[in-house]
Amino acid sequence: LPISKSTMPLPIALLVLATAACAAAQTRILPLGDSITFGCGSVSLPPHWNVDCNPLCGGYRAPLYHMLRDTGFAAANGTATFTMVGTQSSGPIDIPQNQKAHEGHPGWTIPQINGIADKWLPLQADYILVHLGTNDVGQHHTLPQMLDDMTTLLATIKKGNPNATTIVGSIINMNANDTNPVLTGYNAGLPDLVKRTAAAGQKVYFADVNRRSNWCVNTPAGWPCTGVHPTTGGYAAMANAWFEVLAPML
Repeated sequence: LPISKSTMPLPIALLVLATAACAAAQTRILPLGDSITFGCGSVSLPPHWNVDCNPLCGGYRAPLYHMLRDTGFAAANGTATFTMVGTQSSGPIDIPQNQKAHEGHPGWTIPQINGIADKWLPLQADYILVHLGTNDVGQHHTLPQMLDDMTTLLATIKKGNPNATTIVGSIINMNANDTNPVLTGYNAGLPDLVKRTAAAGQKVYFADVNRRSNWCVNTPAGWPCTGVHPTTGGYAAMANAWFEVLAPML
């Protein structure tokens, strides 16, 4: 039987274009940071507890994915209209493989992340979530050095991806009553740094992740609250802090 025009298959070229258009429409989010971005401690067992960094770790990224998808950032079939990007991959089994990408490097400092910008800048993320400085404090970097390094990182982003929107988060305390003057000074200095950078024309915002996050939230019985990595509840609190700033922009 002859095939009518209305039932003819769509030409391959148009199918390719349609597929490309759908892919291009997805908002790209780059989680950028250290072991906290990796999610160390979010899935851990004795004896390592909350220092364990394994392939199932999703940190704040896993709850943030669910929060975004479940609050309207999804197609009618439930597929997320955004995608996490990065050269690294880890996360729990309840999130799709393509949503496990990130740029979290355990133990790394701000200059080290800046030093591999040629790896993550080509991803051309639409939104970049920056949580960096914990290891700089741990390695005794000075407060002026840390703020200068963050300024340099933001300049790198502007040069390599001028259309990106960057959200810089305050770093979480290393213990429940952290009074380290470098950590507290760095967190106190970030809002002004972000404000100056934005005034110079860059799309950059501040998220007070530390204010919203208690890394010992919902600590399981027997879980030692010592170290730098949040518990599962602490990571969920971090996700809330990112969501508050990110969601209205999407």
